[in-house]
Amino acid sequence: MTQAFYDQLAPFYHLLYPDWEASVARQSQGIATVLEEFGFSPGARILDAACGIGTQTLGLARLGYDVTASDLSPDAVARARVEANRRDLQVTFAVADLRHLSTVFTKPFAAVIACDNAVPHLLTLQLIQQCGAEPPVVREFHSRYYAVELPTLERLLRETGFERITRRDEHFFQPLLVAFNAPA
Repeated sequence: MTQAFYDQLAPFYHLLYPDWEASVARQSQGIATVLEEFGFSPGARILDAACGIGTQTLGLARLGYDVTASDLSPDAVARARVEANRRDLQVTFAVADLRHLSTVFTKPFAAVIACDNAVPHLLTLQLIQQCGAEPPVVREFHSRYYAVELPTLERLLRETGFERITRRDEHFFQPLLVAFNAPA
């Protein structure tokens, strides 16, 4: 159901924002501020693991990050690709399930983000834990809008090997968690 829903929404997703272009710029600048705070400057290899139509992907690419973007929805990925091409941005795109990123991506990323409403679609604590337990192609996990209470999500991240879990609420209108997962 989730994939079909976002496939149908892809042509209209930008309409959820009063000014999508301004949101692209604002959100990517906020994420870039957090990335830089943790040592990931433009040029760093970033995976947007729930890219949708590219709201965070496009802005991060524009800021100079080496962005790879994936989503469960083929139509959302296709729309994001069109938007990147329209802006002459170099982004690698793939269709991938957040729960199985290591089946698609084999090279490590400096950081992995999953923003907006990705986590609430993981309907059980076990599914959230499954994402966190992915092999360390996922070095860091940044996510917003939680389906579980933040202390529970923090506990699940710790149980799956993430460390130095911190909140950075000042950059967004909702909580942002940053956590590190040591490479294999």
